[in-house]
Formats: sequence, C-alpha cells, structure tokens
Amino acid sequence: MHCTLAVLTHREHWRENHVTRRWLTAFVYAVAALAMADRLLCYRDLGLDFGLSTSAKIAVAGCVVLGLASLIALFELRAGVVLGLVGVCLSWRYFGELVAYFP
Repeated sequence: MHCTLAVLTHREHWRENHVTRRWLTAFVYAVAALAMADRLLCYRDLGLDFGLSTSAKIAVAGCVVLGLASLIALFELRAGVVLGLVGVCLSWRYFGELVAYFP
C-alpha cells in the first residue's frame, strides 16, 4: 500500500512538473517572438530600415517560427523546443546586423 502511494505521488509530481515546463517554455518563446518583432518595428520606425533584405525576411520568419514554437510547446514540449531553436537561429543573423546600430 505504501509503495503504491509513493508511485502515485511521484507520477503526479512528474505530471505537474511537465505541465509547468510546457507553460514556461511557451511563455519564454512567446516573449522572445514579441520582443524580436518589437525590435524590428522599432528600428524600422527610427529609419534604420534594412529594406526587404534577405536577412530581414529570415528574421521575420524566425519570429513566426518562435510564435509557432510557443503554441506547439503547449502540446508537445520536445517539438516546441526544436522549433524554438530553429526560430532563434533564423533570427540571430539579423539581430547581429542591428547590434551595430545600438547606442
């Protein structure tokens, strides 16, 4: 009886921890996507528009992939993490170009 109760308690703890990881991952990816999109819009408003360069298009695609990763992480954590990594990799090059204009 005691062993069964311990196993059930461990399973419940794992399930709660797994759900928390999903929500936390989804939140982090959503914030990253919104922050990158906000940064892109901010620099466009300041006149530092890089036009429709290839790296800008890839960065926008990275923001979209991060947004999708946020939604997918709620249902399948591993797929969400993989998509999040892809989104960050896509956005990184354009972010590097923008760093040159930081004050």
